[in-house]
Amino acid sequence: MQAVRALLVLLALAVAAGAAEGRPEGFGRWFVVPAADGVGSYAGACGPAVGGETPACNVSGRNKGHELRSYPDDEMWVTTIVVNASYDKALEDGVWRCRAFFAAHNSRAEAIPLTAPVLTMPRPEAGGYEVSLLVPRRYSPESVPQPADPKVRLVKMPRGVVRAVLGPFGGFPNEAVYEGKLARLKALLQRRGMAFDESTGAYAAYSSPYTLLNRKQEVWITVFLPN
Repeated sequence: MQAVRALLVLLALAVAAGAAEGRPEGFGRWFVVPAADGVGSYAGACGPAVGGETPACNVSGRNKGHELRSYPDDEMWVTTIVVNASYDKALEDGVWRCRAFFAAHNSRAEAIPLTAPVLTMPRPEAGGYEVSLLVPRRYSPESVPQPADPKVRLVKMPRGVVRAVLGPFGGFPNEAVYEGKLARLKALLQRRGMAFDESTGAYAAYSSPYTLLNRKQEVWITVFLPN
């Protein structure tokens, strides 16, 4: 009970801090609100079900606690790199920058529906982290508005990406927990003789900080499949 009370206090402080810094919606509103349990809240999705759009994908295999997902779409992500920052600071600043793009801070002043997950990738060469949010599939590279923040950019993923995924898992994971899960996923892939791209290891957070139960997170990494 004391832990829950402490968490609620921290969340309240995060909201207050967000308002004080000109972020009136608060940290928790930067994530979509989870929907009912299930898989794929939008057509074609295969990850945890949430209240917003998630990447379109197909499960191509499952083995010992992880699965392979193929992504047929040319995904677009809005992304930013927070340099010289701790994980917690990079997540806060990165989500705020990306969330601003969805909240009409873009070339058309257009509000865009929030998506999931929030994707965080270590970027040791920058001393920080890359934080990304999926651009809804209704947009094409030609139709999507451009970010107004010069620190934010749009990135298009190649069609046919295959990711190994471990999860979903619950709780409020910190970086050490995510890294432990990612290390386990890499070990599972290595035992299967599967090659992967180290630079694509990512922490995928689907749940709002306000969600105390039935939380959903994953770790991802891109794999190379033999032709």
